[in-house]
Amino acid sequence: MKKSPELPLLHSLFWIVASTFIISGVSHKLLHMYFGGKRIKEQPTLHPLSYIVQTGLQKEALHSDYLAELLGLSKDVPTLFTGFDEGTAEKKLLSSPLFSGVKVKKIPPNMVYIDYTVRKPIGWAADFVNTVVDKDGYLFPMAPFFSPKKLPEIYLSAEGVQEASFESPLQGKLFELALEVLNLFDGCEKESFRVKRIDVSQSFFPTLGKRGIVVILENDLGEDLTSTHFLRLSTQRFSQEITNYQTLRPRLLEKEKEKALLGERLKEKIIDLRLSQLAFVD
Repeated sequence: MKKSPELPLLHSLFWIVASTFIISGVSHKLLHMYFGGKRIKEQPTLHPLSYIVQTGLQKEALHSDYLAELLGLSKDVPTLFTGFDEGTAEKKLLSSPLFSGVKVKKIPPNMVYIDYTVRKPIGWAADFVNTVVDKDGYLFPMAPFFSPKKLPEIYLSAEGVQEASFESPLQGKLFELALEVLNLFDGCEKESFRVKRIDVSQSFFPTLGKRGIVVILENDLGEDLTSTHFLRLSTQRFSQEITNYQTLRPRLLEKEKEKALLGERLKEKIIDLRLSQLAFVD
């Protein structure tokens, strides 16, 4: 049997080194083409915006469809990643009265991230329909964005809302007065009552008999029993008058509960506290 021809040692080393360079060169070229092509493929210019991610103090307070509508994002008319301006988007969102703060950022390749704060209603603006107001006086619609809430009605009168709009907050002495009265009741023990209405429309009426603030309270007497108190307060001493009512209230509720348990119908009580050291109860 003949032996296979053997290559000289020098030739063998040459072919080993040459084949190593060839294989590594081809591999490098293929990897470069793959990753380079992938980077080109993932360029955001080629991607329409497809996703909205939202965060805020309240989890998904608003539906993403509403955010997309405000931003003009649509599947029918796609917006490319590079054609989307974050600053313009923030201005569009802030044009809605629902937002008190907004931050928008686009994330490659096709995502919009929105962090926002919605306004918190403190009461119904009784001078309007389906409208609530926050502590800064900004008006905004309740439905269909938020679930119904048992909030106090705040009535200011035509004078108090004559220049009101969704673009600018309520201003003036009537709204400030209503807010101050509401804050005083918020500082009281509230487990057994809720403020149904604050009416400051007659707070600066020329006639003393009609001048004042009206607050309607709904009291929880227990055992599914309730009573209603109409408080009449002055515009100057209402803070002290609310304190006086808090002192008087337990005795009133005790008598009302006794009557209710005996089957008597409870009438709405009018409690006039405008005269110093006196309370007229009807």
